[in-house]
Amino acid sequence: MPKFLTLNSKIILMLLASILMVLVLVAGVFSMLISDLHQTSAEDDLQRGVELLQIDLLSKSERLLDSRRSIEQDEAILASVNLIARYQQIKDYQPLLFDPEKELLVQILVRELQASDLSFIAIYTSDGEPISFYDRRDNFSGYISYKDSKPVAMLYQPQKETKVLNEVPIFLYGVDMHILEGTQGVHLKIHTARKDLIMESSSPLMKSGKDGKQEIIGWLRIAYHLDYNFVENMANRSALSFAIHRAPVVNKDGQAVHNEGTFFISSKDFDPIGYHFDEQVHELDFEHPGKLNPHFVHSGSYYTAGVTLLTEYSGRLTAVFGLSKSQLSSN
Repeated sequence: MPKFLTLNSKIILMLLASILMVLVLVAGVFSMLISDLHQTSAEDDLQRGVELLQIDLLSKSERLLDSRRSIEQDEAILASVNLIARYQQIKDYQPLLFDPEKELLVQILVRELQASDLSFIAIYTSDGEPISFYDRRDNFSGYISYKDSKPVAMLYQPQKETKVLNEVPIFLYGVDMHILEGTQGVHLKIHTARKDLIMESSSPLMKSGKDGKQEIIGWLRIAYHLDYNFVENMANRSALSFAIHRAPVVNKDGQAVHNEGTFFISSKDFDPIGYHFDEQVHELDFEHPGKLNPHFVHSGSYYTAGVTLLTEYSGRLTAVFGLSKSQLSSN
């Protein structure tokens, strides 16, 4: 066997090495092109998901306002609320007079809600105390009576005996009494008792007083629940993973973690906790809608896009769409 390669052998080896280098280079370029193609395709899908969310929430916002305007002018509702506002005395409560009136209000509220796709409706006194309510999600309706000057929640069941609840449902409290018309829009709120998000609108119920001036006799509150069912529905419609969450806390090791104060609802098997979106993420504005430019983060196992949802009292939430990189690569 020769100790040294012949000139021809060296030339052949150099050619083979050159071909191998070209193949490696082509493979690298091809891999980069495929990666860029996947990212571009993912961002297009994520952008469509964000636009779908915007359309859905804006549509809900418009339906809330339309329903509110219709209900707050309902003469039957105004008549019952006016009677309660003028004559109800908690210290000398007359159940035979006021409970039937509140039951009538419940029946009207149930009818109004069932004719729409709203989740919740309630009527309050001018001081913000609940009168009658209906929650579609739990098919839960009732009114507030009084015994010994203390509120008693009554569960209304058509054609059945009214049942006394152990306590007034906590979700009834916290009605926003925005007197100025410019502040009576649509707001997002975190429901701390149920750990879900609510899109709601409240407005005063008005009636002419003896002097002819309009006065507030009560409050109307209507809402959508943006809960796990909403998140799953949005994920299915967009064919993406979806979550709404508040920015998590960071532990001493610099890792993002959930804690009791972290608001988080997500579609199945998706947790965007490790995807950090800065405070400049585009905000979805109900009153001044425009083209949303989501913030893309592609670290980890998902391509993701986030937009900000601003709540009334709980700061910013981030709505995140995700597309699994492994899922995209296998297609």
